Amino acid sequence: MKLKQVIGALILALVAGVGVWGATQLVSQDPSQTDKPTVITTLYPLYDTAAALAGDSAEVSLLLDPGTDIHGFEPSPSDIVAISEADLFIYSGDDLEPWAADLLAGLDSDVKVVNTSEGIDLIEFKGESHDHDHADDHDKKDDHGHDHDHEHDDHMHEEHGDHDHSHDEDHAHEEEGDDHSHDHDHDHSGLDPHYWLDFENAQIMTNTIKDALVEVLPDNSAEIDSRAQERIEALQALDTRYETELGSCSTRSFVHGGHYAFGYLAERYDLEYESAQGFSSNSEPTAQTIANLVESIEEADAQAVFTEELIEPRVAEIISEETGVPVLKLHGAHNISAEEFESEVSFLSLMESNLENLKVGLGCE
Repeated sequence: MKLKQVIGALILALVAGVGVWGATQLVSQDPSQTDKPTVITTLYPLYDTAAALAGDSAEVSLLLDPGTDIHGFEPSPSDIVAISEADLFIYSGDDLEPWAADLLAGLDSDVKVVNTSEGIDLIEFKGESHDHDHADDHDKKDDHGHDHDHEHDDHMHEEHGDHDHSHDEDHAHEEEGDDHSHDHDHDHSGLDPHYWLDFENAQIMTNTIKDALVEVLPDNSAEIDSRAQERIEALQALDTRYETELGSCSTRSFVHGGHYAFGYLAERYDLEYESAQGFSSNSEPTAQTIANLVESIEEADAQAVFTEELIEPRVAEIISEETGVPVLKLHGAHNISAEEFESEVSFLSLMESNLENLKVGLGCE
């Protein structure tokens, strides 16, 4: 049976309340229960942007529940139903959502689809290991003088005003057999998918989402344009703050005890960045990798080691014990925690917190 036929049969079975998975709940509000257009997003930065721009004119949802890791994520049957019935589906690209292309090709619906990586110059993932001679760590640079070896993500959910979030306990998360399979899912193209951590890219992403919302909500185009301009100005102001406040620091190097998520941030602000893992947060760094990172902190006289959201900071804590520097968080914003969801954080507020912690870790004046 062809993929489109399989998906069509699945949707019919789910709507009827039966199927090989049994009856399931939709990930977001049933589109038939609202007069507003429905928008479904995959990652938190996309959700936060779409919700801010749409205001009360659309029901905006996120596929990931708070605290859910994007690694190995696969949409559940009810997710597929919700996407097929949405007016607009927004995803970040084929690296973090490798399932999207086949799913969308199999849908027989009029949902508008937007890939927010379009128009963005993605950084290449060079794929080298940290288990080489440590002296080589700073020789593997791109033409901007920065190391961009790996990467991936996390995501989640957050509520802004009247906007819904996808809450589905049936989400199917692949249980990959080993770390290599997780990495294969997310770095196969050789490109770093965390482009929203460069605020210039975040502005491009904002305009892409704005254009899609205007097409779905033509009667609200003036309001959406105005909100998009406000958000772009806020991103520009944040970019200026990073440039200025990271300009006078005792070191330009930072070490991260997680997966490679901050290559775009490092390149934009002329920082040297090393991480304990590649694109997958599920891989385990070797003892030699950790020893190399300890040496990097000591050589650079860095004032902190960083961890990330939604993971146990075990690796960062080991490095902290060896170096005597504190552990601070850098938020990759793939997703947010349940606590962050309840406190109604925003992408911009998370990035402001990142700046404050970077200033401590880099010894900025």
